Amino acid sequence: TRCLASPRPRRLRSRRIFAACSPPCSRWPRPATTPRRTSARRRSPRYCRRSSDGRTRRTERSVVALPVRRLVVPPILKKYPNGDLPLDLLRPIKPFGHLYVTAAASWTAMKKDAKKDGVILKPTSVVDAYRPLTVQRSVFYQRYSTTKIDGRPTRTYSGKTWWLKPGLAPLASPGTSNHGLGLAVDIWGVSQEGRLEWLLQHADRFGWSWEVQS
Repeated sequence: TRCLASPRPRRLRSRRIFAACSPPCSRWPRPATTPRRTSARRRSPRYCRRSSDGRTRRTERSVVALPVRRLVVPPILKKYPNGDLPLDLLRPIKPFGHLYVTAAASWTAMKKDAKKDGVILKPTSVVDAYRPLTVQRSVFYQRYSTTKIDGRPTRTYSGKTWWLKPGLAPLASPGTSNHGLGLAVDIWGVSQEGRLEWLLQHADRFGWSWEVQS
C-alpha cells in the first residue's frame, strides 16, 4: 500500500484493501522490510487546469504504488464454502467483527503496534472483516443490477452478468470474496489521520497486503 510519489496521496476508491497473505500471518511480525512495489504502477490520466493568468496548464495527478502480495489460502479453509466457516476457525477482533484465527492474531498485534504511534485501526463495520455468504449476497444485490449500464464494471454471478450501479464501489461476486475466508478487512478512514502512511510502512511486517492496485 503505498510507496508514495507525493506527500499528499490521492483518496483510495475503495476501503476494501487488506488481505492476509502467504500463509496468513503464520509468522508475525516478520522482520522489518521495505514494502514491496509491484512491477506496474497505476497512473492517473493527465488533466488540464486553467491558471490565474488564463493559460491552460497540463499537470499530472499523484501516483501511488500499492504493495500487493499473492494471497495463499490456508488448506483448512479450502474444506469449507466461502462465507460458511465454522465458528471454531474464527476469532473476534475489537471493536467488532471476526477473522480467521491466525489473521485475527496478527491483526490484533498490528492494531496494538499502530496504537503506540497514535494510529487507530478498525473495520468500517461489523461485516467488513469476515462476511457470511448471506451478507455477501445482500450487499451484492444492493450494488449490482442485471439491467445493462453502459461503461460500468461487471460481475458474473448465478449464470448472469451484473452491472455495478453508478456511485457504488465494486464488490466480489458472492462466494468469491476474501471476506468470506476471514482474511480481509475494510479499514475505516484509511486515508485519514496518518493511517495510510502508517500502513504503508508497517503492514507488510504483520503479513497484510492490499488486495489490488486501486
